[in-house]
Amino acid sequence: TNDRDDSERSIQITLDPPTSATPNRLTVALDLNNNGSFTDAGETLIDILNLATTNGAIPPTFKFGFASSTGVATNFHEIRNLVIETVNPVPTTRADVVTIKSGPAFVKPNGNITYTITTTNRGPDPAQQVLVQDQIPDELLPAFPGLPTVVASDGGNYFNPTRNVTWPRIPLLNPGQSVTYTLTVGLPLGLNSGRTLTNTATSSAATFDPDLSNNDGSTEIGQQLTTVTDTVADLVTTKSGPVTSAAGSTITYTLTTANVGPDPAANAVITDSIVQGLTGVSASEGRRLRSGDGCCDVPADRILTCQYSSPHHQFRCPSEPQLDRQHGPQQFANSRPLPPE
Repeated sequence: TNDRDDSERSIQITLDPPTSATPNRLTVALDLNNNGSFTDAGETLIDILNLATTNGAIPPTFKFGFASSTGVATNFHEIRNLVIETVNPVPTTRADVVTIKSGPAFVKPNGNITYTITTTNRGPDPAQQVLVQDQIPDELLPAFPGLPTVVASDGGNYFNPTRNVTWPRIPLLNPGQSVTYTLTVGLPLGLNSGRTLTNTATSSAATFDPDLSNNDGSTEIGQQLTTVTDTVADLVTTKSGPVTSAAGSTITYTLTTANVGPDPAANAVITDSIVQGLTGVSASEGRRLRSGDGCCDVPADRILTCQYSSPHHQFRCPSEPQLDRQHGPQQFANSRPLPPE
């Protein structure tokens, strides 16, 4: 294949502890079908039942060596995302390091993509020597011998052979502490509308991490998909309303949607949840909201959908003794929700 991602494979080397049910067992497995499992048929390449019996006593320390080769004009065989874990004895300290990636869903040709990478230590112990990396998509590489336009915050360094941006190691990341980096990459010429790019961020630490799935880039939280399109409209919707309201009164919420561009937004749709127990729904135009009204629709799932830019709607509270309104996501605590009128 000529596609780097299609040619990627993962390999797992496991040496069982001498006190386990299978002492000193050495297995080497290759994930042939890229499904994240190493136990499918034909994927176990080496299986030595007891390495000590076959090869002599197990030394107290190990030195692992890894090698890779390149093709005639490619480097698809490079080694990356290497993780080594010691599971016996159970580590006395552990730190769950989480890396979350975000960025735009759409970008125009010849534009720039700005990604945000946030790494957090969920504890319970401090994480030592935390390393954060981001691998830009292969599609963002210009034609050889050109280099992509990469701007990384906080001393991030781009290395073209691996397409990785690496930030300086964090000596100590305490429980609950986060670091946030930004990365801006320019689209190369010729990357036209319709292409979808996947950018992946990863992190690792010298401290044992009990859950690698939330920082090894294998799940959605560490990935950002961006589609190249000829038109982009960034819609921003804000909502405001009272924090509390007396039973039997009317609550007014204001939803404001603005298009910050760069292109016009066609067929804009705004939705808002209507909680159970609120009655007498009306819109700012003075029309009663009914299903199929043509302005705002209130179906059985009570999701208000409006086909205009700034809906301003009202709700009448039922006569109930307890009605705490919490602003943010629209939440209502009601002792007994009443059905709608």
